[in-house]
Amino acid sequence: MKQVIFAALALGLLTSCSSRKLSADECGTLIDKEIDFAVSVMPPDAEDWFRKSHADDRADLVAKCVARKTHRKYYNCMSKANDPSTLRKCVMDEGRRNK
Repeated sequence: MKQVIFAALALGLLTSCSSRKLSADECGTLIDKEIDFAVSVMPPDAEDWFRKSHADDRADLVAKCVARKTHRKYYNCMSKANDPSTLRKCVMDEGRRNK
């Protein structure tokens, strides 16, 4: 029984640390969360403009995201984040990793 639990935990760990590239859907989710984070720290009157300006570039942003090697840990953090504070922590952690 312990071996089964260990195997399940090891598989989960390997999956969460996977270095495979993000899919287009995953990148779309990530970009949406990054935009949510950006507008959370902007004045309210700039939010609509910012969202509209990035909506035009979304396909290009998704393509660039798919092409680069984004940490899966960053994607997992961002996809679970539901408030500006948690989003900020994800962005800051990723920034430290990319130094």
